Amino acid sequence: MKLLSLVMVLVCACGSEDTPGRRVEASLHIAGAATRSWTLASGWTVTLDEALVLVGPLYLRPPKRTTWSRLSLVPRAHAHGQTLVDGEVMGEYLSQIPFDVLGPELSAGVLASEAGPVDRLSIMLDVPRGAEARARGQGYHAYMRGHATRGADRVPFACGMRIDASSQETPTNLEARRRIDNVSVESSFPVEDGAQLRLWVHPERWFDFVSFDDHRGLDNPCARDGSAFAQQWYLGLRRPEAFSAELN
Repeated sequence: MKLLSLVMVLVCACGSEDTPGRRVEASLHIAGAATRSWTLASGWTVTLDEALVLVGPLYLRPPKRTTWSRLSLVPRAHAHGQTLVDGEVMGEYLSQIPFDVLGPELSAGVLASEAGPVDRLSIMLDVPRGAEARARGQGYHAYMRGHATRGADRVPFACGMRIDASSQETPTNLEARRRIDNVSVESSFPVEDGAQLRLWVHPERWFDFVSFDDHRGLDNPCARDGSAFAQQWYLGLRRPEAFSAELN
């Protein structure tokens, strides 16, 4: 009798609406900077005149203590196999959005997922897809233009980020360099039909490693690919803190 009761409890639990594997759809929204100018801890004030980043694909990750099956939600023609190996994936958005970081919030469409809790996500900074992405991003994965001032010093910059492979790299290494993992997702409830996932881009974090003192006197410290300025920007752009998300 005790065994029968336990079986009934397990059956009821498996029939719960929160059972992992149930497909749901949420809407994705992307929001950018609240201001175009801010002062760094170094005393330099940065002002952006233009900032664009190609966002996507995007992958939802469940809490690490939870066991999830690998999804087959939508065709994976553009998905990255290595990304799916790097921890379990419970949801995905496989499109790419050229996002104006200084512009208004953007409705990016539908994100397919399993129902269940989510606490982090991964973002790809992929190569431009299509003519619009190439034109708006000037062929880069991300682009920014602006200047930094401190006292009488002024450093203008116009910088494009292209994350390409070196001759020594394997595809796995390149994919990892284009991916930003462990972006925090604030949520008080699981992913469900009709939920909204809002992704914020924080361009102020792009400058966490930029040393404007080293670039004084240059007309454009990012005039060539692979410059010290570009490498410093790359480190900031790929920090998880350069993005955040909230599920409502």
